[in-house]
Amino acid sequence: MKFVLIGFSGTGKSFWSARLANECGFRWICCDDLIEKKLAQALPRGSSGISDVAAWMGEPYDDGFAVRESLYLECESGVLRECLAFPSSLDNAVLDTTGSVIYCDSSLLTELKKFGPIVYLEVTENALDEMYQRYLEDPKPVIWRDSYRPREGEAGEETLKRCYPNLLRYRAEKYRELADVTLQYDELQSSDLTAKAFLELVASGTSAR
Repeated sequence: MKFVLIGFSGTGKSFWSARLANECGFRWICCDDLIEKKLAQALPRGSSGISDVAAWMGEPYDDGFAVRESLYLECESGVLRECLAFPSSLDNAVLDTTGSVIYCDSSLLTELKKFGPIVYLEVTENALDEMYQRYLEDPKPVIWRDSYRPREGEAGEETLKRCYPNLLRYRAEKYRELADVTLQYDELQSSDLTAKAFLELVASGTSAR
């Protein structure tokens, strides 16, 4: 079985990918790691890990952010194309995408469905404030595009705080549009839920389409 995980950062995409790899022998294809490798020449020497990529990317009010944002998306699109070139015989693989996958070209996202069913790990509306606090405490590279809209006289940090919920709502809508299967984040939090049981949820959602 092959499938794609999508959703916000911190909703369990990498957690479940790792468990599937460790407990079920799945191949874990981590887009974060592959993008970091493609960005290697642009990153400061000694950079390692997603937190360093986030530091390099910066915030939407930082000088040069738009250039770095575009370069990141270019690398992400390249990673997806490489994944789509994997042999069709590849089995038992999970593609662990970034939160910004929905900003890739629509034609590329259509092609992504050929890899396998797209599974969205969905959070509730009530989780938006928690996700903003999580972003402040553990920043990830964030693609903003048109969701960052400063007002005259407004400090960059104030704009970010005001616009972040709108960014999340926009992304949530795009995730839902792209998904073949939607699993609720809250329902995946049970400590008794095994990787095999997670797979069964994915499979049952796929068969119900």
